[in-house]
Amino acid sequence: MKLRRLEKVDLPTRVDWANNPSIFPFMSFTPPISLENTIVWWENNQKNNSRFDAVFETDDGEYAAFGGLTGIDPIVRKAEFYIFANPDLHGRGIGTEATRMLCQYGFEVLQLHKIFLFANESNRVARRVYEKVGFTLEGVHRDEKLVGETFEGRCYYGLLACEYQKTELNMSGFNGIRVNDIP
Repeated sequence: MKLRRLEKVDLPTRVDWANNPSIFPFMSFTPPISLENTIVWWENNQKNNSRFDAVFETDDGEYAAFGGLTGIDPIVRKAEFYIFANPDLHGRGIGTEATRMLCQYGFEVLQLHKIFLFANESNRVARRVYEKVGFTLEGVHRDEKLVGETFEGRCYYGLLACEYQKTELNMSGFNGIRVNDIP
């Protein structure tokens, strides 16, 4: 799998996935997401050094996932992680590999000390992925999100650079980051 910076050409696929009912209930946005607004968002963030939005591609160039690190704090050296995988490739380990790659980028390239994320309490698949990569559940924000007509807790996970280095040894089958012009 390859990791690269999000480009304008990727936005139609990102919008399509963001509007997919297997994805949006677990994200921090509410559909419908429009391509026009997404293009404006992307253009406004081109010079924003506090975020890194990425695309993950399979070796044959197929979109595998979108993800990123946001709120990058260069003083505290932390950032918030997000990811959503290709709905047609769920269950194939794409999310796990993409999570590892983005964490590796955050710790090795950006020199972050901590990467954190929020996950819906009911999203057991994503939570297993994060725990497999080495994230620790640090707490639950009770009734933090409305999903349909039901309130749901949001789990707060954190991963420190020193903890990631311990889990990195267990990355069987991981080929490392292959980046295209990522600073």
